[in-house]
Amino acid sequence: MPISFTLPIHAIPVQTGGKRMAIHNGKPMFFKDKRTSSYLQNVTLLSAQYRPEAPLEGPLRVVLAFVLPRPLRLAGAKHSQWRLHAPVRPDWDNLCKGLLDALKGFWLDDAQICSAVVHKYYTSKGEAPCVEVQISQLPE
Repeated sequence: MPISFTLPIHAIPVQTGGKRMAIHNGKPMFFKDKRTSSYLQNVTLLSAQYRPEAPLEGPLRVVLAFVLPRPLRLAGAKHSQWRLHAPVRPDWDNLCKGLLDALKGFWLDDAQICSAVVHKYYTSKGEAPCVEVQISQLPE
């Protein structure tokens, strides 16, 4: 039976594992980006109530819908009131990286994900940004 839930959160892209780099005395220094750390913690906390008692095993399929804030240029009456595709940055793969890392505990390893469908939309008029997640097991 699939696990489905919606996280009332504005998704942010995560690159390089949420770490930033700075050069200090000629050497690269890596540190956690506070914004990314906060986002990942929020995803983990908000999704905890949907986490199975034991991590899922075997091949998995995920369906993700990232619902991003609608830009003002699409707020007018001539534009659809429903969700619209968002063919702009952030890239869908960077949105997935952080989210899937924060959902650890639903599976043993995210390498188990063998099938993924990702949608990237702007909100419908009056809707808040969110992330919709569906996780299901595939036959072996």
